[in-house]
Parts: sequence; structure tokens; C-alpha cells
Amino acid sequence: MSKPTLINTTLPRGIHYTACEAPDAICKSKHKTGNIESIWRGELAVSTDHADHPVNAVFYSPNQAVCLRGDMPACDLQVSFKGTDLDNLIRRDKLLTEQFLKDPKPESGIPETPPPGKPETPPPSNCDDQLSILNPGCNPQLIPFVLFTLAGAAFVYILLHIGRNVLEAEKRPNYRSATPRSTNQSNTSQAGIGSLSLGPLQNDAGQDREARKQLISVIEKLNSVSSRLSQLETDVFSITQQIHSSSIQASKSSTSGSSSIPGQVYNQQVPLPPPRPLSLELIREAVLTNNYSLISSYPHHFVSETIESRQGIGDVKRFAIEADQSQASGQTQSEFIVIPLFNQLYLIPNILPNAADPARTIKRHADKPNIYRYGQGSNLLNLARLAIVQRNGDRYELTNIGQIA
Repeated sequence: MSKPTLINTTLPRGIHYTACEAPDAICKSKHKTGNIESIWRGELAVSTDHADHPVNAVFYSPNQAVCLRGDMPACDLQVSFKGTDLDNLIRRDKLLTEQFLKDPKPESGIPETPPPGKPETPPPSNCDDQLSILNPGCNPQLIPFVLFTLAGAAFVYILLHIGRNVLEAEKRPNYRSATPRSTNQSNTSQAGIGSLSLGPLQNDAGQDREARKQLISVIEKLNSVSSRLSQLETDVFSITQQIHSSSIQASKSSTSGSSSIPGQVYNQQVPLPPPRPLSLELIREAVLTNNYSLISSYPHHFVSETIESRQGIGDVKRFAIEADQSQASGQTQSEFIVIPLFNQLYLIPNILPNAADPARTIKRHADKPNIYRYGQGSNLLNLARLAIVQRNGDRYELTNIGQIA
């Protein structure tokens, strides 16, 4: 058997493993053959026979060196694959398929069915996503505006279409019928374009020039209307946070009145306090107190650094989007949270609510001073400056490094 080949890869969701070796919390709660329910990143050590056929593989997270040196708290996951489990893993990973299968099956021909007894996970909803707020199905308050925009666009298109037809009709020769009845019908047909106030088009040069002036004026007005519609669509982004905050306050503010009968008093419910407005101080307080419920009602994304970014490929740090705030309970493995505030996107560490040592998460990032750096203070949870990212397609890129106070 040859020396194992180390491959940086991501363990896909819903894959079966043959044996679990670490950590104890996962191994004790699973059978010998379990189901990987989260996305893990790390190294896969693949052992092959003399014919370069894979016979077994061991997945280490975060890497093989950490897990083999015996530092169990630092080893997040160590599972092995053999037989059918190994074959399924290779076919699910495009990189492994190209490296170890001589005649790989086409990607579309490989069935990817969920494990028995577990239904397929529906695609995540984007309704609370700050960047998809214009979706009328997610934000009912914007339905009248969307309808108005569509109606205006349709009106502009119809007027432009009519103006173009009139210009084409003007260029065509004016064939007149010899009978008075045909002439009247032609005049009546041309008068049907009365919405443009052009009147019947004649071959007279003066009337042609007047018609062109009116058409140019109409087209200029249509272009102005089209530009205004585009501006209105842009303005929607500036009020999305206000709409979201108002909807939350309206849903939580409900009180019950007291009885109007003298001597008889009913139980009066205490109204829930409205959520505090989102601010930099509120975000820092959520990290300092490890109380992320302070910002859970505002739109945000769970992200993790890409494998290419970890390996130093590229000139900036990049982060892949894994879920939004509607799936917060299942995002225990995400490294960071991106939360928008006004015109900035802030990147903060994702600290688990039941973490034994929350400061350890911050220290792990500060030890690699490329996202957050150490400051002069002793409290690692006190952030003096939040890291800032920007959206680039389906990923985020780091623009400003954060610092601990």
C-alpha cells in the first residue's frame, strides 16, 4: 500500500462514514456508520493499493497534523471511509473523481439521494436577506411599488412602440385611394393615434417637420420617465432597513386593556420592549457579552473563509455564504457573521452561545493577524474596530482588518 495522499477538500453534507475516531461528543452519539449533517473543511488522507485504487481514507478537520498530535480539543472531526462509503465519497467530490476514477461517471448521472429516513433539505429561504429585499413575496410592503414600477415600464414601452411605428409610417410613401370613402377611412385610421397629438400625416414638408418635433419631444419625456423609474428602484435599497425594523416592532407591540366595569380588573399583559436600533455599539455589545440575540432580528449572513483564501491564493481574504439568519440554529460551524449597517458590511466572529471560553474563538482569529489583530487590552471580546467586507457575486471580500481593544 502506497503512502497516503493528502487532499484539501470539503466534506459534503449528507455523506456516510465507516468509523468515527474524534471527537468523543460526536463518536458517542453516532453508530458505527453515521451521517455527516454539517459541512466540514479539512484534509483527506487517501491510501491506495499498487494499482492506485483507493482502499481507505481518513478525513481530518482542521488538518491531519492537528488531529495526529493528540490535541483532541483542537481536532474538530476525524472519521474514516472504506468500501461503499469511500466509493460514495469519491463520486460526490469532483476533485476526488478526477484523481482516482479512470472512467468517472458524468456528474448528472450520479444520484445524490439523502440518507434513508431523512427528507431532502429544502433550499434556504432568502426572504430576510438584505440583498433580496425587493422580492415582493418576501416583503409584502413593496408590492404596490413593484406594481407601479411594472405599470410605468409597460406604459413607456407602449409609447415608444407607437412613436417608432409613426416614424416608420412617415417614411413610407402615402398611397391614396381615388375614392372619397377610402380617403376618409385613411384619415380616420391615422386620427386613431390621437394620444400623440400628431393629426393626420401628410406629405407636406411643413407638417412633416412639425410631426418630427413633436415626436422628439415625446421621446425626450419618455426617456425622463424611464430614468425616474430607475431612480425609484434604486431608492428602495435605502429604506429596506427601516421597513424591516418597522415590521418587527408592529408584530411585537400588542397590549390588552383593562376592564371598563367598576370593581372588576382583568389581567393586563406587559408589552414587549421594542428591539434596540442596530448600531456599532449594539454589535460590539453582542460580541462582548456573547449575547447574539441582540442582533438576531436584523438581516445577516453566516460565512466561512474559502479554502483558496486559507491557502493564500489571491490578494484578499474571501468568505463563502453558508446561510442567513433564518437558519441560525444550524450554523454552529460558520466562522463569521456578516451584518449590514447603513452603507457598510461588518464581519464579526461567530461565537457559540454555549461556548465554555468565548474568548478562545477571538484568539484563534487574532493569532493569524489577517482578519482581526491584537490590541493593548486584556479582554479579547472587546472589539475596538470591526472588520469590513464587500459583496462580490456570491462571496464577500475583506476590505478593512478589525482590531481588538
